[in-house]
Amino acid sequence: NVDADWVMCGMWLTVLLLPAETLKSSQPILCYTSSATANAQLNIRGNSGTTLSSLLSVGQSITVAFGCTNGATAKYVTGIQIDGSSSNVLVKWQGGSAPSFGNANSEDWYIARIEKTSTGTTPHSFVVYASQTRFS
Repeated sequence: NVDADWVMCGMWLTVLLLPAETLKSSQPILCYTSSATANAQLNIRGNSGTTLSSLLSVGQSITVAFGCTNGATAKYVTGIQIDGSSSNVLVKWQGGSAPSFGNANSEDWYIARIEKTSTGTTPHSFVVYASQTRFS
């Protein structure tokens, strides 16, 4: 797991790498600088005791960024969760489909704008506008 405890907004970004690995950061933008050894899932949450859903009102949004350094064998983000769940989370990827590969010998940056759209279920409903950009 890679946890970012954002002091200015009190939100955490957890990146689950398989096999599990744990890093922590207090910065609002998180970059994994070692060559990735596994694909990852982003999990955006409030913090260890507070859900993101409880911090945002309907219509509010946040933006998070995750950088992934790739070596010769590229890895990529396979999914996005809010508060540990993908239920009631609609992810819309730039270009119309989720990435199916990473880019070898480069950095891939993932940007996600997360908007709370309703309060009807737990976790509350969110729309995520996500992108993957290659830098080499």
